[in-house]
Amino acid sequence: MMSGTLKVDLAAFGELIDTVGRAADALKQSSGALKNVSARDLGTHSLDSAAARFQDRWGYGIEKIAYASATMVDGLKETRTTYAKAEESNQSLMKMFEAPLSAGGSGPAPQSPASQRVPGILNMDPHE
Repeated sequence: MMSGTLKVDLAAFGELIDTVGRAADALKQSSGALKNVSARDLGTHSLDSAAARFQDRWGYGIEKIAYASATMVDGLKETRTTYAKAEESNQSLMKMFEAPLSAGGSGPAPQSPASQRVPGILNMDPHE
């Protein structure tokens, strides 16, 4: 990444969202399954007891991690949407400037929202 440049790979962002979503689902599923096991399911009483102890110690935390992961997925989706909209806006702005530049720079520069609110902004000397 170059200094002053930000590039977001939306496809990779989508993969991250999918990965975190699958992790949240797996945590929820395994936590639920562990609650419902018995010695008959696991094969021995000691294994059943170990699973119960694990569930007692870690069940709440696993549920919280799963919830946080699902919440993170929602935030990542919103972030991806925001970046995609920003990219679309940037492309639209670039197209707006392409026509005057490809015509040899003839004609007045397009007015930005800032130049419309601040008279004379296009004539400012940056060295003043």
